[in-house]
Amino acid sequence: MKLVKLGGSVITFKGERKRFRSKITEDLAGELAPFKEELCVVHGGGSYGHPLAHRYELHRGLHRQEQLAGFAEVHRSMRELNGRVLRALHSHMIPAVSIPPAPLVSMEGGEVVSFTGGPFQRYLDAGLVPVTFGDVVLDSLRGSAVLSGDDLMLLLARVLKPVTTIFVADVDGVKGPDGTLLPVVSSTLSEVPLLEDEMDVTGGLRRKLSLMFQMAKEGFRCLIISGLARGRLRGALEGRDVPCTEVRWA
Repeated sequence: MKLVKLGGSVITFKGERKRFRSKITEDLAGELAPFKEELCVVHGGGSYGHPLAHRYELHRGLHRQEQLAGFAEVHRSMRELNGRVLRALHSHMIPAVSIPPAPLVSMEGGEVVSFTGGPFQRYLDAGLVPVTFGDVVLDSLRGSAVLSGDDLMLLLARVLKPVTTIFVADVDGVKGPDGTLLPVVSSTLSEVPLLEDEMDVTGGLRRKLSLMFQMAKEGFRCLIISGLARGRLRGALEGRDVPCTEVRWA
């Protein structure tokens, strides 16, 4: 089976609150359609999740009464985005069903301590395409935490054992200090300039790569590709050589 993450940076305009990239998401859905028999999709929050979670400081925990309204608002916003992704998939006859992550995850101190992945396998066995997403969830120590789509990719890979895991972004992959695309990034991290986005409440590129290195260490093939380049996702799913970065454990 194939596990694909549609990053928030590619399905939304991250700099503009709640602005959805309809055409790009439709195109990506079309590229996923030939692989719908054995497919699980994760998507990020982009401009629907990060700015709100950052404004209410939900990644730091629940400490003030007004954060409760923010917690609920992020949930609503993420379900709105999830609905738009589902509609794009349905328009290409992909039998996608939403599986919200919050009831399936327990977090403590910002770390996942348990994950119930059985529902995803059951939906796959029924011929459906499970779709889940990053979200704010309860945390037993802090009150709240942000569960990223990247976290879910690692959790789901351990349950579903995919042949390929693909992270679809708004860039071709990881670039080196001179701006050229790195076809392979190893777990040393020494060759990667790790720029941080202050609005990213999930840890930015540094955390994304650390999770991907863990996936690679556990034997999963991990690729970062551009979703803005037409045909690249389909090519990667078909096993063809496309411009990308493969993340490997050194």
